[in-house]
Amino acid sequence: MGIKSFKEAMKNYLHKLSGAENVYFIGEDYIGEMLLEQAAERANEGEICIIYCGNGIGYYQGEQEKGAPPRFMLLKEKCCKTPSKI
Repeated sequence: MGIKSFKEAMKNYLHKLSGAENVYFIGEDYIGEMLLEQAAERANEGEICIIYCGNGIGYYQGEQEKGAPPRFMLLKEKCCKTPSKI
């Protein structure tokens, strides 16, 4: 997957899951709100970051040592209520 297509795919996936246009960005030199488009661009450039979209939806990109950096989607797990009697 090319660099531009990864950025677009990540942005579209996060938007589809969360509906967020504005996200909370935790990066190397900035912490605060920004547009999802800008956050995806910074991640695409290889910045170590967390992009939080709200509602338990986010993205983490770690430090690159060799090859592609470690990347993780942060997804809220749907939980079931446990029975009161086991």
